[in-house]
Amino acid sequence: MTRRRSVAASGVRPPQISGALPPAPAPIILVDQTSYHEVALTDADLSGTRAEDVALDQVVCRRVRLAQAELARLQLTDVQLDT
Repeated sequence: MTRRRSVAASGVRPPQISGALPPAPAPIILVDQTSYHEVALTDADLSGTRAEDVALDQVVCRRVRLAQAELARLQLTDVQLDT
């Protein structure tokens, strides 16, 4: 399957991610007031996670499962979600 490059809607820009990102330290968990900055989150099953005030800034998520996750006040800045 060929990937299509998304076209930015008015006021929306592609994420600004600086080159190759280092992996996040294991284990990858989301709890209240967790933040990840300039890392790659890979192969994480966060299904059913419940957390508040989580921030991801300049993060690439590859094969991260978030089924039924409840993330109140989630803040995503320059984040890329890959399957």
